[in-house]
Amino acid sequence: KDIPRELLPLGEDEIDTNEAIGTLLAYVIILQRNAADRFDIHRLVRLVMRNWLSEQGKEEEQVTKTIHRLSKVFPWPDHGNREVWMAQLPHAQAA
Repeated sequence: KDIPRELLPLGEDEIDTNEAIGTLLAYVIILQRNAADRFDIHRLVRLVMRNWLSEQGKEEEQVTKTIHRLSKVFPWPDHGNREVWMAQLPHAQAA
């Protein structure tokens, strides 16, 4: 819940990223929160995605990709950017 946009995988360009997010929103795979750059994924959707990855033998690969993405966008935690890293911290801990 409360997934910052910067944690989402990037498309080839901003247009591709926006199109992908639009498709996910249209099919209600993700929900947009009050803030335009925050999203939720229903717990059942998360469960189905994890089960599918496990059945396909791709769970470890996806975890590695997720950790790599987090390492690229997670800022060095200091007081000046506290709001940013505090929003990302639960997602980094879950990965």
